[in-house]
Amino acid sequence: MEGEGTLTPRQAVSTALASTIGVGNIVGVATALVMGGPGAILWMWVSGCFGMCTKYAEIVLSIHYREKGKDGNFVGGPAWYMKKGLNSSFLAAFFTISLALACIGGNMVQANTISETIQEVFKISPVAIGIVMVILVGIVSLGGVKVLGRVTEILVPFMSVFYILGGLIVLFINIGHIPEAFNSIFVSAFSPASVGGGVAKGRGGF
Repeated sequence: MEGEGTLTPRQAVSTALASTIGVGNIVGVATALVMGGPGAILWMWVSGCFGMCTKYAEIVLSIHYREKGKDGNFVGGPAWYMKKGLNSSFLAAFFTISLALACIGGNMVQANTISETIQEVFKISPVAIGIVMVILVGIVSLGGVKVLGRVTEILVPFMSVFYILGGLIVLFINIGHIPEAFNSIFVSAFSPASVGGGVAKGRGGF
């Protein structure tokens, strides 16, 4: 399927999934459970539903207000539709700065999680892991959106399969505890700690 755009539909889907599958959903869920207990899972479901709705709206607005640059590539996104749709350069600039700060914090958490996991399993120095990650991310980033799309198009299907299979294996191994787990989720869901933990993790959707 081909259409007008910098990325193919498959690459666009892969790029979107790349930001929602993996470290964040593993470490983030564990953090929410520590913060709010099993009841936090219910609120992650609720928050995730709202997150999917807002993500859909963001995508529709981004496509509607995108523009083609002189190099033939499309430019768009939340900052763009805030500037073009809401006629607010201030909101666009504020969002961009806030997003940059959030990305710094998020990337630090992800890099730290990857480094600690590899160090624990393979006994590789965190410094070496950091250098390799910088090189790999640099190659993709400097290549632009098209390179990012090609990389995610290849990697994300494998990521998705391993992610889903891993979850199913864990469920199968603990299948006898599933009814008890559901009971714990609903019984302990209505406490401030559970709500806070669930919303903190689930705000970005699944």
